[in-house]
Amino acid sequence: MTADDITITGTGSATVLSVEGCQVNIRPTSAGTLTITLNSDGIIHRARNAFLNLVNPVNPASTRAVTVTYEDQPPKLDSVSIRTDKPFSYSWLRTIDRDFDALFIFSEPVDSSTFTADDITITDGTGSATLNGSPYQNAQRFPRTFYLVPIRPTAEGTFTVTLSGSVTALNGDALPSALTVYRPPLNVTYDTTLPTVTLSAPATATGPYDVTFTISEPVIREKVTKNS
Repeated sequence: MTADDITITGTGSATVLSVEGCQVNIRPTSAGTLTITLNSDGIIHRARNAFLNLVNPVNPASTRAVTVTYEDQPPKLDSVSIRTDKPFSYSWLRTIDRDFDALFIFSEPVDSSTFTADDITITDGTGSATLNGSPYQNAQRFPRTFYLVPIRPTAEGTFTVTLSGSVTALNGDALPSALTVYRPPLNVTYDTTLPTVTLSAPATATGPYDVTFTISEPVIREKVTKNS
């Protein structure tokens, strides 16, 4: 069996990359339905020392075809998170007390010439921030799909960082502009006010007792130890 024995029809399009035994490697090239059919001409089956042509009542065309729907997925922004100069980083971190880099992770490599500072929008809420530089890559630490965007908060409160401009993948496909699922926003709270801690304990104790620490805002549990 060779590539010439395979016919592909439908509303989409595809090419046969290779044929290895009975395994056919197919690459879709446009979205739509693809019907892959094994032609009968020249295909023979060796059984019991006889050659049986596939064209016979037990092998109608319907049993030699399969239909697949190929959806051409456009590139997208998988996620945006906060990176700081702290030695630890959490993808869920949304409260910050200093300048930071917004880490943009794309589903595939993008054309860096199409991703500039003009493509980033910062929307002020109760707080505010400005761009502190242009998008850049750190090839030594991150894959080619990762970009860092420097952000400088300017007033305490909330603000949102979004990808608003037209960004294009290396293959020429553009990120959809209308769907939020392709451009998730980063909601940030800038808070430089130190949390307060209130301790409470029994006024009198005759044995072991508990001391309750009440902290005015959420803290990272891993950073609270007996030594602190």
